[in-house]
Amino acid sequence: MLLRPGDIGALQAQGILALRELEAGLVEQSLRGMRFLAADRPTVADIACFPYVALAPDGGVSLDPYPAIRLWSRALRSLNRFIEMPGIHRLHELKPEPHIEPGEA
Repeated sequence: MLLRPGDIGALQAQGILALRELEAGLVEQSLRGMRFLAADRPTVADIACFPYVALAPDGGVSLDPYPAIRLWSRALRSLNRFIEMPGIHRLHELKPEPHIEPGEA
């Protein structure tokens, strides 16, 4: 997969658009009092999305601009019996916990 040709800039732009959409969805969920993608508890949706999001820095896409995504990631990682996947970056977790202001998305 890593040896396939492609326009890295275009792929990164698509990744950023996807992260913005995810960020907006998570902000909307938080306004409803839910910490996860589809419910107030983790579902298969969270399990399916997490690795792609967590590995975004490998593609040169930072998670730092997305506080709701970082909070969601922390919520998943704090689940009882969560097993860390090899290769997942924790750099964004070294920063202070993000806060989302009302109307921010």
